[in-house]
This record gives sequence, structure tokens and C-alpha cells, in this order.
Amino acid sequence: ALGRQEFRTGNTLPVNWTVDLIENYRKQVRAREAFGSYHNTDIYPALDKYASLAIINKKCAVIGTENPWIEAALLEYNASNVTTIEYATIYSSTPRLFTITPIDFARQQQNNKGRKELFDSVWSYSSIEHDGLGRYQDPLNPYGDFQTMIKITCILKPGGFLFLGIPVNIEDFLQYNL
Repeated sequence: ALGRQEFRTGNTLPVNWTVDLIENYRKQVRAREAFGSYHNTDIYPALDKYASLAIINKKCAVIGTENPWIEAALLEYNASNVTTIEYATIYSSTPRLFTITPIDFARQQQNNKGRKELFDSVWSYSSIEHDGLGRYQDPLNPYGDFQTMIKITCILKPGGFLFLGIPVNIEDFLQYNL
């Protein structure tokens, strides 16, 4: 089972994305079932419509995740590889699925000045809107979500695709996790 990580206290335990765990999510994709707490299947039309342009034999990135359902869907749709950029320490024993923390990814990009890693598509579902709110040991920053969007433009190939799922509400408010 995938253990939940608690970030506000600073106590985090690495999780392992095993082949079996990813295969269970891939079975859900094949059955076109809803994932996790979202209880929706809205992602399937996007996967179907954009598979040939943004997934099949493409390098994909996922920004922020707790459960690797997007990653499993991308692998099921034959992405050449998937890299998850996430604050939590995650180990992946699944072929073609890589994980890295944002700070390590930034260091890697800076060290590879002439060969920065670029992605054909970047995927994020209910994650970016949390950036800068302090929940995941990130610094408090009311513009964190906007800054993350700008950073995504630096890792997306020209003509690449961003698939962004965020909750929407009529009443907007900002709440920090202190």
C-alpha cells in the first residue's frame, strides 16, 4: 500500500512505486475507471484525443502527485518515459517511470546547461494550486502557483502540451497551511 506522507511536521517517509502498484493503476486505465478521491473519468477524453500528439513515444512529466494514477495512465498510453517532479521522496522500481524532487531537478537542469531535459507534455492534476501555501515544505509565496507555471514553460519543448487540472470555485480565496 502507498503510505501517506505528512509534510507540515517535516516527518516524511519515502514511498516506493512498485511494478505491482503501477500495474494496478494501469488496470484501472484499461477498465476506464475513476481514480482515487477524484471519482471522475474526465481525463479519458483528453488521453484519447491527445495520445498521438502528446503521449505515444513521448517524454512526459507529471508535476506533483500523491498517487501515481496519471503516471500509470501515461505509461498505459505508451509514453516513452514519465518523470514525476514531486516534493516527496519517491522511489520507482517501474521501468520508464522516474521520480525526482523539484530541488534535485533544478540542480540537474543547471548542471546540464547545454542539454536541459525538455518534455513533450507536462501533466498536473490538483497540485500546482497548492504551490507557495506551505503544505509541502515549500516556502510561503502567494505567487507560487504562477511561478510554477512559468517554470513549466522552461521544461516544455516548443509546441509541447500542458494538461492542467485544477479545482474551480465561484468564490476565490487564499489559505495558507501554517
